[in-house]
Amino acid sequence: MAGIVNENIVFPVLDLIHREMRKFSSASHSSLLPLEGEPSVSLYREHTQDPDRVTGADLFYESEWKVSIWMKFGSEDEENFPSSVGYDHPDYEYYKYYRLTQVTARTFDAGGEEMSSYNIVLNYDDEGRLTGTSVHRI
Repeated sequence: MAGIVNENIVFPVLDLIHREMRKFSSASHSSLLPLEGEPSVSLYREHTQDPDRVTGADLFYESEWKVSIWMKFGSEDEENFPSSVGYDHPDYEYYKYYRLTQVTARTFDAGGEEMSSYNIVLNYDDEGRLTGTSVHRI
């Protein structure tokens, strides 16, 4: 099933977001680095079809800042499926419920105020291969 490869993308995505947030922190707060160091992590598993799938994570820093990351899997819109995948295709359920389609990352300061919020949409080609991302500040 195609989902095995895509499942492995979750932790590299979390790592990329962590590194990018540290860069943002370094550039925006030159005297204070609120996202410096290794964070404590809480994982969430709230997938309706798979109770073991990680769907979110909170990264807690010593500065009391928090980065909250939530992942959306699957799509109801069959227009986003590869061109060869129809209702009777063996991987139809994977594309409907399990393929990572977007990530939302929010940063909160020590007082709980939201400092930044990004929506990252994963772009796939007609064959179902990941081609890149579209990042939007919310």
